[in-house]
Amino acid sequence: PVEPTLSKPDNNMGDILIAPGARSLSQVDVTGQKAIIENHIDKIVYNAEKDLSAQGGNATDVLRKVPLVAVDINGNVSLRGDQNIKVLINGKPSGAMSNNLADVLRSFPADQIKSIEVVTSPSAKYDAEGTGGIINIITKSSNISGVSGGISGGVGTRQNNGNANLSIKQNRLTVGGNFGGNFTWPQQTPTTFHSYNDSLMSTTDQNTVSRIKRYAYTGSGSLNYDFNNYNNINSNIRFNQGGFKTTGETMAHIFDPSTDYTYNTDNNTKTVFGGFDWDAGYTHKFKKEGHELSIDGEWSHSKTTVDYTTLYSAQYPSQLANNGGINNEYTAQLDYALPVSKAVKFEAGGKSIFRVISSNSNFFTQNSSGAFAFNPATSNNYDYNQDVYAGYSLFTFTLPKSWALQTGGRVENTQIDGKSSNVNLGLQPFNNSYTTFIPSLPVS
Repeated sequence: PVEPTLSKPDNNMGDILIAPGARSLSQVDVTGQKAIIENHIDKIVYNAEKDLSAQGGNATDVLRKVPLVAVDINGNVSLRGDQNIKVLINGKPSGAMSNNLADVLRSFPADQIKSIEVVTSPSAKYDAEGTGGIINIITKSSNISGVSGGISGGVGTRQNNGNANLSIKQNRLTVGGNFGGNFTWPQQTPTTFHSYNDSLMSTTDQNTVSRIKRYAYTGSGSLNYDFNNYNNINSNIRFNQGGFKTTGETMAHIFDPSTDYTYNTDNNTKTVFGGFDWDAGYTHKFKKEGHELSIDGEWSHSKTTVDYTTLYSAQYPSQLANNGGINNEYTAQLDYALPVSKAVKFEAGGKSIFRVISSNSNFFTQNSSGAFAFNPATSNNYDYNQDVYAGYSLFTFTLPKSWALQTGGRVENTQIDGKSSNVNLGLQPFNNSYTTFIPSLPVS
């Protein structure tokens, strides 16, 4: 007399001997087709896993196929022509995506992407950031019992990609891992510039050759456990590392009635970025389909260093600089969803974000002896803090004849302060606090 339920699905009955049985089936046909592009009330969904042409590359290649999204030759992403966007991973912000978006997207393998959501009209559920819209990258997860994995990659004249994933699912415990990377062949770009000022009778000619090398890799790990059909815990961590090095030479000639000189410039820039995003959450589902409560926490850490040297052959003093920045973001979030009826859904929640940012800029100027001396007049250390407290509520109405309506509001209180260590720059310490109300009313 064993009767498993959704709340108590387990019962240890020991060893049971059963007799084999067989039945012959003539044929079983299961067919289904999911559209590559889906339209929802507040977003467009591009199902990348259904598009075979999107495999083998990176996230930049996939985004080029998404409606309303454009990616230029340098990897800069825009939504309906606006680059002021916010990129999320599985609905959560990423510190890496906010600092080095173009390079991080190159390191994100396309084979990890299940779908991409383009939120053209963000509802009150989302942070009031990214006025151009939100791009949410949904990663793949395996529902296959046992051990499964895959390796993929691509080699080309522009770049090379690789990706490996492994998933272990035993009963209601799922553990997964993923690692992928991107390497770009060295690229050389020549530039010729000529200008003439008729009123000053001056001419400027410049010839520049720049070379760049890029690399980036990313990895992730996930743990998911279902206590039963109503309670679930999960934890995910994603790290990234990357950088690029640029070298170049410029030969310039400036001529006017009082001046005629030529100088050469050697530029060397090295940028390294990296960090991780770790989140953990608990979800409780009620007996009614879609009725649930979730609690999430996240720590996002990122670090970027930019070192460069500019050497002039004449006229100007050579310069050397070491710049670095560290960004830590802590998030706590509570969300509640209740389907009131088939036509009405209610959502509400709260969120707190704590951002701690520090940056340093150390400049050195070459003196007459050829040595580089620290320049205290332009160097600086800056500390910035931002705390955001938000709450929202939202109603979604499914209307007759394929119409849908959302209405809601979000209240955010923001507290910021900043402080510079170099008083010579004239940057005064400041702090501010303000509250904003953001209504939303998309109709589809």
